[in-house]
Amino acid sequence: MGSCQGNRLITSPILWKEKMNPIEIKPIKTDAARQATRLLAKSFLDNPVSVHVFDNFAPEKREKKLYTLYSGFVNTAIDYGVANGIFLNDELAGISLAYPPGSYPFSLWTWLLNPSSTAVFQICSKFKYL
Repeated sequence: MGSCQGNRLITSPILWKEKMNPIEIKPIKTDAARQATRLLAKSFLDNPVSVHVFDNFAPEKREKKLYTLYSGFVNTAIDYGVANGIFLNDELAGISLAYPPGSYPFSLWTWLLNPSSTAVFQICSKFKYL
């Protein structure tokens, strides 16, 4: 297996490894929750649904609302599910949040303790689902 670099084909596994950026997948712990939440909020800032739901907000205010929404998801995944970070050169580049089978939906108590539940209710009321 090789790769093209310019007009040169790299076939040596040693050269290939030297040219790759190190990617690691590691669990996100509570101390990295803010960074993960910030990444999610920035990722969905210009998402058409986010823009529509928070249509009366400037981008900075929309990012704060998204941060509030996603902080609950990140913290809940850390506490009750699986939260992994994709790190490129030791910098968070992506995240994956999942819940094992049977752990979702949460109990009403867990849901009410979740900081994002308020934001979800605001979004649902925007679409008149409640």
